[in-house]
Formats: sequence, structure tokens, C-alpha cells
Amino acid sequence: MKKVLTSLFLALCAICTPLAAQEWNPPSAFGFGAAQRGPSTSVAVFSSADNIPAGESFTLLARITMKPHWHVYWKNPGEAGMPLSIEWNSVPAGVTLGQWRWSQPKYYALQGLGSYVYEDVAYVEIPVTLAQNLPAGALALSGTASWLACDDNGCYPEEARVNVKFNVLAPGSERIPVNPPLVFADAQKLFPKSGVLSLSYTQNASSVTVTVKGDAAQSLSEAARFFPESAKFSTVSATATPVVNNGTLSFTLTLNEGETIENPSDVVGVLISGTGESYEVLPGDNSAAEAAPVAEFSFDLAFLGLLALAFAGGLILNLMPCVFPVLGLKIMHFVGKSGEDKSKIARHGFVFGAGVLISFWVLAGILVALRSGGEQLGWGFQLQEPGFVYGMILLMLVFGLSMSGVFEFGTGATSVGGSLTEKSGYAGSFFSGVLAVIIATPCAAPFLAPALGSALALPPVPSFSLFTAIAVGLAAPYVILSCVPTLLKFLPTPGAWMETFKQAMAFLLYAPALYFAWVLLGQIEDPFAQRDLLISFAVIALACWIYGRWAVAWRSRLSRITGTLVALVLFVGTIFYCTNLIYGEKEDEWVAWSPAAQAAALEDGKIVYIDFTARWCATCQVNKAVYSNDDLQAEFKAANVVKMRADWTNKDATIASELRKYGRAAVPVNVFLKKDKAPVILGELFAGPGTVSAGLEEIKE
Repeated sequence: MKKVLTSLFLALCAICTPLAAQEWNPPSAFGFGAAQRGPSTSVAVFSSADNIPAGESFTLLARITMKPHWHVYWKNPGEAGMPLSIEWNSVPAGVTLGQWRWSQPKYYALQGLGSYVYEDVAYVEIPVTLAQNLPAGALALSGTASWLACDDNGCYPEEARVNVKFNVLAPGSERIPVNPPLVFADAQKLFPKSGVLSLSYTQNASSVTVTVKGDAAQSLSEAARFFPESAKFSTVSATATPVVNNGTLSFTLTLNEGETIENPSDVVGVLISGTGESYEVLPGDNSAAEAAPVAEFSFDLAFLGLLALAFAGGLILNLMPCVFPVLGLKIMHFVGKSGEDKSKIARHGFVFGAGVLISFWVLAGILVALRSGGEQLGWGFQLQEPGFVYGMILLMLVFGLSMSGVFEFGTGATSVGGSLTEKSGYAGSFFSGVLAVIIATPCAAPFLAPALGSALALPPVPSFSLFTAIAVGLAAPYVILSCVPTLLKFLPTPGAWMETFKQAMAFLLYAPALYFAWVLLGQIEDPFAQRDLLISFAVIALACWIYGRWAVAWRSRLSRITGTLVALVLFVGTIFYCTNLIYGEKEDEWVAWSPAAQAAALEDGKIVYIDFTARWCATCQVNKAVYSNDDLQAEFKAANVVKMRADWTNKDATIASELRKYGRAAVPVNVFLKKDKAPVILGELFAGPGTVSAGLEEIKE
């Protein structure tokens, strides 16, 4: 509520000079409209009534007029900016301020950063309601309003003290009829019409499809645009072209990374037609049902197809070099255990299959348990977690290298379980099935990947169904051949073709590894961290190669120990380094600016570069791109420049005072300083790294 009130009286408060706080005491007379002017904005406030009886309501209207090329921000400012707000110091008991009503915004882009703004003129309506038991007399609302006025070169935080006075009449008093000022009629043309359109929506992985319906929708076209009020949506949503179908419009709105729709109020917005008419769009009665983030699962044809693929994947596992050569031997082992008793041979095959099935169920249970824990920890969007993505890349890479023949993985597990498989009777056959799963797991990665993803996304029953399908596919040849051993003669002869097949399947792992690497680079902003993460994959591959080259069974004991230790050190050291790179405290060459730090650096004879910036400043964010330039960084390092950042995102009187020394009242301001030399102040919008390089050369002269 406080945020709403803040953003509401913002407009009211723009009634002051932008650069200096000024007392605003508008007269209590009806229809006051004296404008408060500044370098960029002119604001006037009007009232819909003069004296108001207790228990009734009236409306305040703020009109903000901007000079050409200037803008202020809507309730949802977008990627940069700050909306109107007010910090109330005093609200009399019995006085309630309603939700602000904002006029329609415009889409504004500056070098790729999108915002929702007002240009030329904007209006904000503020409903005020008086309690029934409020005593008659004069009352006042007081507070401090603040807003941001920007042009393409910078932004000016502006504020004003606000003191709104009005008279309260006794309950039941006759209200003197008045005609509201004409400005109210002008404003209504820019306020969105309400109650005309409604919406329903469905949520996808990274977007929301909004369908707008209503009588007015019949006349709308592809030129209409939807402005979401929630900051959960990317500002590119305002450029989405709708699909017109049978009198409805469907917009695909892109969610910001990590965001999800939790309730229908998150999808409220304003629709602006191609002719400039605007409509307030609220969720309809059926929106909540349509908005479920995950549709209720059903065993439809698509899922049956996924089960078929899982079964086929299990069958294909039997063609892998780590599985196929022992297929016939295992069946003959069953025959040897059972003599010529065909029914007993079949029972051993079914027990073997049970071992395979239960092993996969255990794996599925572990993954479902992890999924449940992940939901509680907010892991539902695990691919948005860079650590998880990095782990997936390593998993795909290591298994892929194993399948490519760089090293053999799983032979140790075979020897560990060997004693269990030699047990007599059905226990030996059961553990043979368990061991088959362990041996097949390194080869199973291309086929387990879809099941793994499903186990983390689907409910437990379908997840178990997928793993069951893979298990049945893997166990089916053993069960069939144990029932009909004579079919063994139809199996192809093991040979080099199996190794070729296995190596070809490795590319099913390299492809998603590269995809996840692309995802990871989008999550890590530091270009040097991106570089080190990519190099780490080569180091991991080197560790696997060393292990496969010097830790194999036919090498000497010293070679195996040395190869294993070197590979382990490289592997663990790389993961530790990259984990710290992702989650550790980031090293930043920028020093937090302060007068003391600046003075100390200048006394040491160093060049100081100060970046006066703020998160809400779009131009500042555009300028920051030049700092990643390698040549510019080298120039800074060679000149021993101390880089300082003065962050003005929040109010800071010290920074404001420092800006005034340079004749500025807005950001960005970028300045080079050197003892006994005049400051070199750069232009507001950098043309490229050369802008900064030129300033550095000038201060060095």
C-alpha cells in the first residue's frame, strides 16, 4: 500500500522545481492549478471539489508537463528508471488515499534498454475518501514526493515537499455542486477505459500468452500493444504483435529470467490500440484456472510416445560395448546354472530383469526425492541456477569423453559387484541385474537424459513410468533369450561396429553440453569469468585423458597411482575454482567512491576516474559496456588509474554535492582527476571506448 501511495503522490509532487526542494502549499480553494516549473517539468494539481462532507470522496488530479525530449516514468518503469513516489509524513486519521490511476504510457528505448514513460504530458488521479466520523475542520496531507526526469543524456532526480490542505464538512452537509476544471475532461482522454476488456492467460516456461477478449476487441488489430504493469515481464513485451482470431487478441509476453506468474494480478496491463485508444485489461473470472503454471498431467499420446522412446533407449543400451558382449554369456550362465530345465532358466531371466527394474526404481526414487527438495528450495527452475548448469555440462562432457574412448568408466564398479553376481541361485541372478544397470549407466547417458529431465519436472508416477520403460527395454532381451535360448544364434557377432556405435552416441552428449555452455554464458556477466569457465572444460577433458592414459589396468602400479592423483587434482581443483568463480565474492577493480578515498589516491599521484552512476539511469547502463574493452582496460592499467564508482541509486547528499562541483545535477557524469590539473569531464553518452581513452590522454598531458 505504501508503495502505491508513494507512486501516487509522485505526480502530485512533481509540483516543484526539479533541482531544489521547494515548499508546495497549494490553496485549498477548488480547482487550484498553479504550475510549479523547473528545467524539465511543469506540474499542476487540481481538485474535483472544494469543501467535502465527511463520509464522501473527491479526486486530486496531477498534470505533469515535460519539455521536448524529456520524459518521466510510468508505474512500471521497465529496465531503467524510477516511477513517481511519495513518502508521507502525515496522513490524518480517517483520510484514505486510494489506488492511483495512471494515464497511458509510451514505450521508450535507448540503445537496447526499454522503458515505459510519459512524454509531453501525463496525468495521475488520486482518490481521497473521508471517514464518516471525521470531524469538521481543516485538514492537510504532507510528505515528500520524488520522481525522475530524463532525456537521452542523463537523469535528474527531483523532489518536493508536499502539503495538501482541504476542508471537511459535517456529515450530511449539503455538497455545493461544482463543475470540475476542464483539465479533468482533457485527462480522461488519456486514461485507459475500464470494464471493457478482460483477459485470460496461460504460462509457458519463459513466457505468458495473454488472450484479450471483449466487445471492444472486435475492432482492434495487430497494431495494438499490451503494456504489463508487473516488472516480471521483459519490456520487449510492449513490442509484441498480437495474433487476431475471432474477435480476440493473443499476446506472447516474455518473462524476465527467474520470474513466474503466481496469481492473476501479475498479468494486469494496459492495451493501447493502433489509433491511440487505451483500455485497462484485468483477468476475467476464469483466468486463475487457465493460469496454472503447470498443466495437470495426463497420460496422453505424447507421453505414450515418450514412454516408447524410453523403452527403445533401454533396448539400444544392449548394443553398447559395455553391455552387448556379455549378453549371450549371461544367458549361457543362466543355462549352466539351471541345466536343461527351461522353466528354471526362464525364472533366472525374470529375476535378472527384476534386479534391473528395482535398480532403476531406486534411481528414480532418488531423483524424485531431489525434485521434492528442490521444489521446497525453489529448484523448480534449476536451469536458472548457474551452478546446476555447470554441473550438467561436466556430466555431459565426462560421459561423452568416456563414450569417445578417452577413458573407461565403470570397470571398477564391475569388479566391486563381481562377488555378488557369483552367489548361487536366484540371488546371483538378481545382483547380476543390478550390476548390469551399474555397468550400463555410463553408456546410458544419452537415453537417461530425457528421463532425468522428466524426473525433475513431472509428478512422481509418470517419472517412475519413464524409468520403468528404460528398465524394461534394457531387461527385455535377457528375459526373452532366457525364455528362448535358441534365439542366441540370431544375435550379431560382437565386433568393431559396437565401438563405432558407442563413439557416435557420444555426440548426443556433446551437443547438449554446448547448449548448456551457451546458457551458462548468459548467466555470467563477467567476461573474464566466462573465459575461465570455458577453459575449465578443456582442463576437465585433460584430467579425463590423463586418467584414461596412465590409470588403466595394464599400467604399472606407480603409473596408475600417479595418473589417478594428477587427474583428481586437476578435476577437483578446477571444480573448486569454478565454484568459487560462480558463487564466490567477485573481484572488482572498481573502488567505492568517497571524498577521503579520492583525496588519498590523488595525494599518491595517481589518476582517478570516477563513474557517477545509478541503476535507474538507462544511459549509465549503456555506457558501462565500454569498460569491458580489453584495450581500454590495458590503458587504465598502464596509467595506474584508480577507478571509482559513485553509486547514486539511493539518495546521497555527498554525491549530489560532488556533482554540483562539476556543474552537474544528473547522472551519468564521468570524470578524470589528477592532482594540480583541471578535471576532464566526459560527455554523457559514450560513442565507444575511444571517448574514455581520449579523456585519459587529456588528463595525462
